[in-house]
Amino acid sequence: MAPRNIPSDSSIEGIWEEMVYTEARLGGDANASDLAGPMAATIAEIDELHRGQRAAWREEIRAQAVMDGLNDQLDDLVVDFADTLAFTVRDRKSPRFTRYFAKTPYNIVRLALPAEIEMVRGWPASLATEPEAALKDFAPRFSAIIGQSGGAGEARIKAAAARADHRVRAIETLIAKVNGQRNTLYATLLQRAEERKLGKYWPDAFFRVQARKEAAAPEPVPVPVPA
Repeated sequence: MAPRNIPSDSSIEGIWEEMVYTEARLGGDANASDLAGPMAATIAEIDELHRGQRAAWREEIRAQAVMDGLNDQLDDLVVDFADTLAFTVRDRKSPRFTRYFAKTPYNIVRLALPAEIEMVRGWPASLATEPEAALKDFAPRFSAIIGQSGGAGEARIKAAAARADHRVRAIETLIAKVNGQRNTLYATLLQRAEERKLGKYWPDAFFRVQARKEAAAPEPVPVPVPA
């Protein structure tokens, strides 16, 4: 029976395990040890691709970490502003308060960063025209976080796209190559089994048998922006 094809959505760790297993089985059999060399070369290629994949993950995680930090800073700033505004106008139901807080501060800080940014995007311009200096001072603080969030969001989108591109262009291409290599190896082993009378099941031993309920290991995915 020909070796099973490795699915295109397999993790790179799973591909590596398959090839290391086959390389080790070939190397441990005197009738097949000369076939281990190409497996080792492919394993080295997998290792290189894994480094590229981890680099893409790292950039995406770093971008997410920056966004999470900005989210925390914005939450604190919204609460600080709400307290200052309430102290200034002395009435949380007054138009001056509800101009900014039609929703409660708690409801605003519960939002994910992109939604919270949209909620406060118009505040700096209004704050700059407030009569009290204590309120005016919040305008540049909000503007700074709004500006930084745009760059962080773009960095995260770019990093996620790079990881997806690496998956499609490099990893899935590698999987197709590995499947072709495994099928070619199996054909060679079949021929050798017949020539050397090694038994019809001898070629099967060089490929791992996947457990019936075993699932392909998923790729790690960076934690989404907390809501």
